[in-house]
Amino acid sequence: MMQALLEDRFQLKVHREMREVTTYKLIVVKEGRMKVSSGDNSLSATTSQGERLPSLPRGRFWSGVIGKPSTPLVMTTYGNAIPVSKLISSLESWAGRPIKDQTNLNGLHDVLFQFSPQQPDTSQVPAADPSGPSIFTAIQQELGLKLESSKGTIEVLVIDSVQRPSQN
Repeated sequence: MMQALLEDRFQLKVHREMREVTTYKLIVVKEGRMKVSSGDNSLSATTSQGERLPSLPRGRFWSGVIGKPSTPLVMTTYGNAIPVSKLISSLESWAGRPIKDQTNLNGLHDVLFQFSPQQPDTSQVPAADPSGPSIFTAIQQELGLKLESSKGTIEVLVIDSVQRPSQN
């Protein structure tokens, strides 16, 4: 319905195509660091600074600042009984690139890691921020996973043409 509205109102013309782009591949570097979910209905956790995190029901994932925002900013990310695909969806927004799962991790996992957000350097994996670990360092140290730069083919939406909207 939305696509029909955009086509009608804006004369939008689009097509999909496959393109090779710079991506990351997520791999396991330390076996056993990804904690398999215990099956508890809710997860209660504490950060490395001793701050208690709100309980999360199974299948939920949360990322944000705990307590009062300070400088340097520290993001806390945790999830209860989540698949690796849900973790990857969150990581993509922080990493700035699509991520391909090459972990071969099945099932549901509990995750908890903290990092200092920074603008990703798309030419290479950023070095750790002196005020705290980058997301790349945090997932390697806390989860035993690593993001390696690679090339991959993904589907992209290409806008062929668009016009100013017609009058009502």
